Amino acid sequence: PAAPAQLSHHPQRDSLAQLLANRAVTRAMTARFLFDPVFYFYMFWIPQYLARERGLSVAAISASLWIPFLALGISNMFAGHLSDTLVRRGWPARRARLVLLAVSAFMTPASWLASLAGSVPAAIALMSVLMFAHGIWITNFLALLSDNTPAASLGTAVGLTGTVGGTAGMLSSLAIGPVVDRFSFTPVFAASGIVYPLAFLVLSGRFILHDKPRYH
Repeated sequence: PAAPAQLSHHPQRDSLAQLLANRAVTRAMTARFLFDPVFYFYMFWIPQYLARERGLSVAAISASLWIPFLALGISNMFAGHLSDTLVRRGWPARRARLVLLAVSAFMTPASWLASLAGSVPAAIALMSVLMFAHGIWITNFLALLSDNTPAASLGTAVGLTGTVGGTAGMLSSLAIGPVVDRFSFTPVFAASGIVYPLAFLVLSGRFILHDKPRYH
């Protein structure tokens, strides 16, 4: 059997009940329920939008739809670098992440404007702004969650938020079809432009006044 000194080096691991009692985790789950449907919408519905409301052929869709996802990939790298730069300049890590979350959240109303754009290139550009913002958002969202979860339980906490987000994505897909059939894609784009600011308010209610992470 391991000696007591060896056992003491094992990292703390919260039970599922303890994680669900952690307000940081439950707020993260609530936030992800709000914003994950937007990513699912962009993944699975934008081709139909471009064909149905913009009149693009399959070839034209394939020639332009990669652009928002390129913006996402760039922002995933950019977000981590920018956060590190702010910390190196003396910002508390928590504050740096919250500021980047706020900035990215308030970039996302560009998605609403995408449905109103007068041309396809303008619509694609505005969708790219949303996806760029999502990359900044998700990078800092996960970093913020890691500050408030024991290292040994972080995978479970991320899995909980992912499960909630996937469920929300499934439910939103069931709702999007009837909305589009009855109205258009415009209400869906409008919703996608407000859920990130709402998710930020959910997160900031727990985090905004606290600079020291719960766990190291």
